[in-house]
Amino acid sequence: MNKINAIVLLRGLMREHRHWGDFSEKLKQSLPGLPIVALDVPGNGDLNEEKSKLNIHDVSEFLHQCMQQRYGKNYKVAIVSISMGAMVALDWANSFRQHVLAITLINTSVAGYLPFYRRLKSQNYYKILKALFSGIEQRERLILEMTSNQKIIPERLDERVNIAKSAPVKRINFIRQLISAARFKICKQPDVAIQILYSKNDNLVDPKCSMVLAKEWGVEVAETCDGGHDLTLDNPDWVLQQFLIFYKGLN
Repeated sequence: MNKINAIVLLRGLMREHRHWGDFSEKLKQSLPGLPIVALDVPGNGDLNEEKSKLNIHDVSEFLHQCMQQRYGKNYKVAIVSISMGAMVALDWANSFRQHVLAITLINTSVAGYLPFYRRLKSQNYYKILKALFSGIEQRERLILEMTSNQKIIPERLDERVNIAKSAPVKRINFIRQLISAARFKICKQPDVAIQILYSKNDNLVDPKCSMVLAKEWGVEVAETCDGGHDLTLDNPDWVLQQFLIFYKGLN
């Protein structure tokens, strides 16, 4: 495989680089000397004052330009992505093929393979609407309830609340990100190495989304029952193990 400049980490809706938690540090320790770059998308994290994009392609183009500025016009990356971040990874791999060598997609969904009510489980519609109009603490609790299968402990909730307070996501950006995720479609399978990871107990996105993609594309897939939608929170060691097997197989 061509020399990789960095492994890029992409989070999902309303999430930012700090939400990778221990996973990013574990990845750095496992691959010493290789830069691990957790990028924020417009509207989240360090870019929370910017307006979120209304379509996924504009997000991938923005991140492509960021990586060109950092590593030059011929940069090469592998991408680890979750949920909406995986949509960005798919578009990035299709739109800028020469720069993306491999993508890992965690608990994602793509329009055209399953109907919308299977992509986002219907029991979450009210919670998402409620989160949109809630204060920070209640919103972060609702997000944890939807994305994690672990018992919510005060320390974890406090951490998420502190992140949200230090870089709040504007309500309009929440809406714009929802729109971009709902509208995302993919015209073709990216011509890169693809790994799909998913939880059979994902309570936010139907795991059949990942299963159908893997079957249609004939790509590497691994499933677990230990964890919810945010697998890097609930089961970071399993995700790390699966990614390292995939990554080492690329060389």
